[in-house]
Amino acid sequence: RKHQAVNPGWPVMYAITYDKPGWDPEMELEYEVMPRDEFGVPAHIPPELSTTIRHTFYVPPQYYPFLKKLGDDTPELKPYMDKLVNGELTYDDYEEMFYTFAKPLKIHRPRIPMPYRTAEEIKKTDEVFWEGAWLSFRQRVLGDYFSRHYLRDFIAGMGLGLYFAWLYIQGHRQYRIDMKLFYLEAPEHKINWVTVMYAITYDKPGWDPEMELEYEVMPRDEFGVPAHIPPELSTTIRHTFYVPPQYYPFLKKLGDDTPELKPYMDKLVNGELTYDDYEEMFYSFAKPLKIHRPRIPMPYRTAEEIKKTDEVFWEGAWLSFRQRVLGDYFSRHYLRDFIAGMGLGLYFAWLYIQGHRQYRIDMKLFYLEAPEHKINWVKPRGDL
Repeated sequence: RKHQAVNPGWPVMYAITYDKPGWDPEMELEYEVMPRDEFGVPAHIPPELSTTIRHTFYVPPQYYPFLKKLGDDTPELKPYMDKLVNGELTYDDYEEMFYTFAKPLKIHRPRIPMPYRTAEEIKKTDEVFWEGAWLSFRQRVLGDYFSRHYLRDFIAGMGLGLYFAWLYIQGHRQYRIDMKLFYLEAPEHKINWVTVMYAITYDKPGWDPEMELEYEVMPRDEFGVPAHIPPELSTTIRHTFYVPPQYYPFLKKLGDDTPELKPYMDKLVNGELTYDDYEEMFYSFAKPLKIHRPRIPMPYRTAEEIKKTDEVFWEGAWLSFRQRVLGDYFSRHYLRDFIAGMGLGLYFAWLYIQGHRQYRIDMKLFYLEAPEHKINWVKPRGDL
């Protein structure tokens, strides 16, 4: 261990070194480190052999003249210095020499946290202990919150953020779908449109081939006939319209009142009206659309307005282009920015948690290494 002195009253930090450089037993599961005793002897060497090994201090030869002079100048140290030079000074010899010649510690009063207490202060010892226990309890409650519940709150906040981001993206996606439908369903408003959009429907409602991998859908033709039936057979099938029987009286009366419609109504009642018959009937009797001028977006344009047609088309194309660029940004790059922001948030949260973790480790080491400063420590009772 390497003990590094710091200001009295502050947490004392120490470093533990292992025979594998950079190894941290709290951060990884690593079973390749050889267990050793306090002298570095591997644990697989039995004690009856390891305890007979003499562990001595080694000093480089360039220090021998200094050690010899030290021994000559101080006769009490000479036997120890000779052993050190000869490589025979054991740890027990070193301890014997140290405690024999150690001098009392010089005490600097200003650097002692509590050098002296008056009788008045001594009377308040129990009060100070109670305050210290209360502060320690508050500190441990806060540490428990950060260690246990902070992650829960962090994940809850992340979940809420993801939920609202998902809501926003879904809203924008629905907006784009609505715009597509608007341009499909209302072609008379296509003044600022530059490309033709179309929709593809499938026989499975709501199915999107780009969003899921689904191989259970049977391909069919426009009449619903499965594709594995060959065309020479499928084209001979007569596809007719079906109407529930409760509508037959109405259809019969419609045919009787309108002789031109009677053959089609009879076919429909008999279940023989095909799609071709329906188209023939529809286009034979279709009437021109009644136009309400106030409801037409541009009912009439003057010659001056007609001259600006190209300019209006150009403005419409420019607005449409800007809208598509914005939609492309939200659809593609917004996710990139969102993930980058999430990454930064995770990084700073990790920094904060690591700082708090190191602070707790430091406090534990402080109470381990500096028992004389345990004024605000409380004995664990097992219920806190």
